[in-house]
Amino acid sequence: MIPSEFMYKRLMVTAIRENANRRGIAFDSKSDDWIIELQRGNERHRMIGFRFDLNDSVASQIAQDKVATHIMLAANNVPSVYHRLLRRELSVVDRNIMSEWGSTIVKPLTGSGGHDIRLFSDLDKLASFIGASVVHAWAAAPLVPIENETRIILLDGEVLLSYEKEPIEINGIKMFNLGLGGRAIYIESHPPNR
Repeated sequence: MIPSEFMYKRLMVTAIRENANRRGIAFDSKSDDWIIELQRGNERHRMIGFRFDLNDSVASQIAQDKVATHIMLAANNVPSVYHRLLRRELSVVDRNIMSEWGSTIVKPLTGSGGHDIRLFSDLDKLASFIGASVVHAWAAAPLVPIENETRIILLDGEVLLSYEKEPIEINGIKMFNLGLGGRAIYIESHPPNR
């Protein structure tokens, strides 16, 4: 799977460009919007893909791992949907836990964009699916009805950008992913004058 196949409409880049323009920050795009440079005066920051240079490598790695993200959020008393690591064969413990959920969402442990997400109510079908996949690690979560998704980008406790996502439905799953057809709706915030 080539990332650019799914990244052709990087709506996040449009939001960052518009926000930079409002704030008087120079915006430069390279490599088909994959590398972004933002500069004001002598201060310069870069972004590659969906990673900002303001995050250290460990924070970036945790953010890419759906189970690690849940674990860290829960450890810091931030509510999040339970995610469980699955390998290619389900254990008895995996089956016992997921049998209580009713419906289970599985998605690759790492990656973004909502790709390869599946909904299962039959654990044998789920086991067959992940067992036959080339993906070696999956994140499983109970199906939770999500009403809305809001993204807020903070720096030093100050809101720099905020937007809601308008979802679409794919294969019985409400998806908020912009690359799959969800829509970003900018929320007017009151950013500091910088």
